[in-house]
Amino acid sequence: MYICLCYGITDKQIQYAIENGATTRSALAKELGVGTQCGCCRRHVSEILSEHLEKNMATEDIPAAIGVYFPASA
Repeated sequence: MYICLCYGITDKQIQYAIENGATTRSALAKELGVGTQCGCCRRHVSEILSEHLEKNMATEDIPAAIGVYFPASA
């Protein structure tokens, strides 16, 4: 879906940029130009960014127990 009509930026392009390190709206603006013209898309960009960051925080809070070695008691 198109998010920024001024530059023809889609939600997929924004998500790809976020996955590759653009973790602020200003970083997305610098990389894609999104939100730098009329500004109508800024709210949508912020929503996409927040959703992605919340999703990543939720998965980072899960402890990884795979490969943990617990020696048997003697």
